[in-house]
Amino acid sequence: FCYSFFTSNPFLITYFQHIDGFPLNPILQDIVLSIHPPCLYIGYVGFSVIFSLGFILIKLNKVNFIYNIVGLYKFKIDYYYKSNLRLIYLYIQFFLSFCWSFLTFGILLGSWWSYYELGWGGWWFWDPVENASLLPWLIGLGLIHIFLLNLADVSIK
Repeated sequence: FCYSFFTSNPFLITYFQHIDGFPLNPILQDIVLSIHPPCLYIGYVGFSVIFSLGFILIKLNKVNFIYNIVGLYKFKIDYYYKSNLRLIYLYIQFFLSFCWSFLTFGILLGSWWSYYELGWGGWWFWDPVENASLLPWLIGLGLIHIFLLNLADVSIK
């Protein structure tokens, strides 16, 4: 405590003040770093749209199941149900490929930036931020494969 108090006193007045604030760190003044975070953000927000559409899909399945048990308006419900179900599947596939592509591009840009800017001679894969961004990417990749298998199963039948 005494060492830090006497060597760097936090109560001293600094006479040098930046009028516009501190300038940006030179390591952060890169065009790649201005593209990388918005790409990751678009990817993350896209997964929330997929979650919402999946929730709607679950609700439609429950409604159709109840109407089939009761037997009311079976033909109309099935017609509207199948068309809405196919439409929601198409929306999920579109948003899944869109947000997964942005997430892939954002992760690649971040890895490339850390490789050439830091110059440590290797990728920065020990960083928890990169590992945390990789988990939604892997889940999205698994979901893409599930949709491809479902599409192949429907086309075989």
